[in-house]
Amino acid sequence: MATTLSADEIKAYKGKGWLLNKGTDSFSARILTVNGKVSADQLQAVAEASRKYASGKVTFTSRQTIEVLGIPAPGKDSPQLGCRPST
Repeated sequence: MATTLSADEIKAYKGKGWLLNKGTDSFSARILTVNGKVSADQLQAVAEASRKYASGKVTFTSRQTIEVLGIPAPGKDSPQLGCRPST
Protein backbone atom coordinates (compact mmCIF):
# COMPACT_ATOMS: atom_id res chain seq x y z
CA MET A 1 0.00 0.00 0.00
CA ALA A 2 1.41 3.38 -0.97
CA THR A 3 1.02 6.44 1.21
CA THR A 4 -1.78 8.88 0.47
CA LEU A 5 0.11 11.74 2.14
CA SER A 6 1.77 14.43 0.05
CA ALA A 7 5.51 15.07 0.17
CA ASP A 8 4.81 18.37 1.96
CA GLU A 9 2.71 16.61 4.62
CA ILE A 10 5.42 14.00 5.18
CA LYS A 11 8.07 16.73 5.47
CA ALA A 12 5.96 18.69 7.95
CA TYR A 13 5.45 15.69 10.22
CA LYS A 14 9.09 14.66 9.96
CA GLY A 15 10.00 18.16 11.14
CA LYS A 16 7.88 17.53 14.25
CA GLY A 17 9.74 14.30 15.00
CA TRP A 18 7.37 11.77 13.41
CA LEU A 19 8.82 9.07 11.14
CA LEU A 20 6.68 7.77 8.26
CA ASN A 21 6.52 3.98 8.00
CA LYS A 22 7.37 3.53 4.31
CA GLY A 23 4.52 2.39 2.09
CA THR A 24 1.87 3.20 4.70
CA ASP A 25 0.00 6.13 6.20
CA SER A 26 1.27 5.35 9.70
CA PHE A 27 4.11 6.87 11.66
CA SER A 28 6.58 5.97 14.38
CA ALA A 29 7.73 8.18 17.23
CA ARG A 30 10.94 7.90 19.18
CA ILE A 31 11.10 8.49 22.89
CA LEU A 32 14.46 9.59 24.23
CA THR A 33 15.80 7.91 27.34
CA VAL A 34 18.59 8.81 29.74
CA ASN A 35 21.34 6.32 28.93
CA GLY A 36 18.71 3.76 27.91
CA LYS A 37 17.16 3.65 31.37
CA VAL A 38 13.43 3.92 32.05
CA SER A 39 11.43 3.24 35.16
CA ALA A 40 8.71 0.62 35.33
CA ASP A 41 6.13 3.41 35.53
CA GLN A 42 7.54 5.08 32.41
CA LEU A 43 7.55 1.79 30.53
CA GLN A 44 3.95 1.15 31.59
CA ALA A 45 2.96 4.62 30.32
CA VAL A 46 4.63 3.93 26.94
CA ALA A 47 2.80 0.59 26.70
CA GLU A 48 -0.56 2.17 27.52
CA ALA A 49 -0.04 5.00 25.00
CA SER A 50 1.02 2.53 22.33
CA ARG A 51 -2.09 0.44 22.89
CA LYS A 52 -4.35 3.51 22.87
CA TYR A 53 -2.84 5.55 20.01
CA ALA A 54 -0.75 3.14 17.93
CA SER A 55 -0.30 -0.52 17.01
CA GLY A 56 0.46 -1.68 20.55
CA LYS A 57 4.05 -2.48 19.54
CA VAL A 58 7.27 -0.77 20.60
CA THR A 59 10.91 -1.43 19.79
CA PHE A 60 14.13 -0.52 21.54
CA THR A 61 16.71 0.98 19.21
CA SER A 62 20.49 0.71 19.17
CA ARG A 63 20.57 4.42 20.10
CA GLN A 64 18.86 3.64 23.40
CA THR A 65 15.51 5.10 22.43
CA ILE A 66 12.05 3.57 22.47
CA GLU A 67 10.15 3.62 19.17
CA VAL A 68 6.35 3.50 19.20
CA LEU A 69 5.16 1.87 15.97
CA GLY A 70 2.03 2.25 13.85
CA ILE A 71 0.66 5.65 14.83
CA PRO A 72 -2.18 6.39 12.36
CA ALA A 73 -1.90 9.48 10.16
CA PRO A 74 -4.03 12.53 11.00
CA GLY A 75 -7.70 12.15 10.22
CA LYS A 76 -7.45 8.45 10.90
CA ASP A 77 -8.19 8.32 14.63
CA SER A 78 -4.96 10.01 15.68
CA PRO A 79 -5.81 13.30 17.40
CA GLN A 80 -2.40 13.50 19.11
CA LEU A 81 -0.22 13.36 15.99
CA GLY A 82 1.74 16.55 15.63
CA CYS A 83 2.16 17.39 19.29
CA ARG A 84 5.45 17.08 21.10
CA PRO A 85 5.87 16.71 24.83
CA SER A 86 7.42 19.60 26.68
CA THR A 87 10.92 19.11 28.04
